[in-house]
Amino acid sequence: MAHKTSDELRAANRRSNQRFGSIVSAIGALLAVAGLALTYAAGAAASGGGSASGDLAETSTTTVGVLAFFSLCALITGEQMRRGSIRANPTPPDTATPSATMVSSFRVLGTPWRVVWIVIAFTIAASLLGPVIAGFLTGAWPHSLSAHEAVEVLWAIYGSLAFATGLTLLSSLIKVRATARRASSGKPSQAGWRFWLYRWRADMWLVSVGGFFAAVCAVFAVSESTVLERSSVQGPLIVVAIVASAIAVAGIALGTQFWRTGESLGSGESYD
Repeated sequence: MAHKTSDELRAANRRSNQRFGSIVSAIGALLAVAGLALTYAAGAAASGGGSASGDLAETSTTTVGVLAFFSLCALITGEQMRRGSIRANPTPPDTATPSATMVSSFRVLGTPWRVVWIVIAFTIAASLLGPVIAGFLTGAWPHSLSAHEAVEVLWAIYGSLAFATGLTLLSSLIKVRATARRASSGKPSQAGWRFWLYRWRADMWLVSVGGFFAAVCAVFAVSESTVLERSSVQGPLIVVAIVASAIAVAGIALGTQFWRTGESLGSGESYD
C-alpha cells in the first residue's frame, strides 16, 4: 500500500477542514436565522396583546443576543476553515512581527457576494427600524401596542445592529476596491498603519461601533415613547449620534489606507 506524500496529506487535511468549516458556517447561519425569526415573532406576538406578549419581547432581547453571539462565533470560525487556514507562525517567522504566534490566510469574498450581503443587512435593518421610527412619529404600530416599549427596544437594538453590519460590509467593500487600486504602488509596510489596520482591524471596529450607536441613538432621539424621557435626553442622543456617525466615517476613510500596511487583505495574525 502506497504511503501518501506530505503534499497529499496536507491536501486531504485541507479538504477535511473545508467540509467541517462548511458545517460550522451552516450552524452559524441557522442560529442567525433563528435569532432574526424570534425578533420578528416577538413583534407579531405583541400584536395579540396581553402581558405575556410583552414578556416575550423582553425575554427575546437577551435570547436574540445570545443567538447572535454564538452565530458570530460559528460563522467566523467556519468561514476561516472553509475559505482558508490557520497555522502556527513558522521559524523563521512568516510575518513582519516575529512575536505573532498564529498566522492565517483565506480567500477574499468576491464583490457580487459582498453586495448581496450588504443588501440583506440593510433590508433587515429597514424592516426593523422603519416601523419603530414610523410608530414614534405617527403613533402607529408598534407604538400603538400595549407592550410597545419592549418591542421598540428589541427592534431598535437589533435593527441598529443590522445597520452596523451592513455599514461594516460596505466599508469592507470600499477597502477592498481601494486596496486593489493601490496594489501596484510598491509601498513597504509602515509600522503604525500595520499595527492599527492589520493587527487590530481598527477601521472595522470604528465603523461597526460607530454605526451601531449612530443608528440606535438616532432612532430614540425621535422617540415619544416613555422608554426615554425625550425632553431630557433628546439633545445628548443627537450629539452621540453625530459623534458616532463621524467615527464611522473615519473608520471608512481609514480602511482605504489598508494598502499602507504592506499586507494582503486575505491574511491575519494573532498573539498569545
